[in-house]
Amino acid sequence: MRKILLTVFLLPSLLYLASCKKDSSDTKVDLNIKGTYHFLSLTGSTRYTQTRVEPSTVIKTVQTAKFTSKNNDGTVTINDSTMISSSLTYLIDTIITYEVYENDVLKNTYTDRFMLPVPPSFTTSDYKWIASDSVYFPNLSFFWDGITTSDAPAAARIKLEGDKLYIFQYKEQNWSSELAQSTTTVILQKQ
Repeated sequence: MRKILLTVFLLPSLLYLASCKKDSSDTKVDLNIKGTYHFLSLTGSTRYTQTRVEPSTVIKTVQTAKFTSKNNDGTVTINDSTMISSSLTYLIDTIITYEVYENDVLKNTYTDRFMLPVPPSFTTSDYKWIASDSVYFPNLSFFWDGITTSDAPAAARIKLEGDKLYIFQYKEQNWSSELAQSTTTVILQKQ
């Protein structure tokens, strides 16, 4: 729990999506996502694994959670190469499940409530098209999942359906004995 609270979340982060490894200069972009959008929601699932090795014992703790944001507000303005958030705010209010293993044998399971109020943010994030339905954020993604950092490179798949824009992200961050994974879906509605 402490690790989640200490780790900054909001904008998805690291792993390139499988479909997102093309050079943008070779990519034909069919989606016109430019415009101003109202932030409708952020849904996600997270998994954080920490492993400790002690003499003759391996202790692994796995934290999992699923959530849909509440108290959503703010706008995102998108131009050819930049996404700009204005007064973007939401609340993650969920239950985290903890599983503790010793030498791969489940020893304990418990739950805890997790609340993360995200204060209004004003952020600019550059993006590049890397496939006809995927973008790459080289410096920052501005939606936070509560477990991965938001200030690392990120990739996302984009889907435009009527006046709704869907941004799908999978992030994974590895440290020596820790692994954080998140899958998020952001829904924006064109104004």
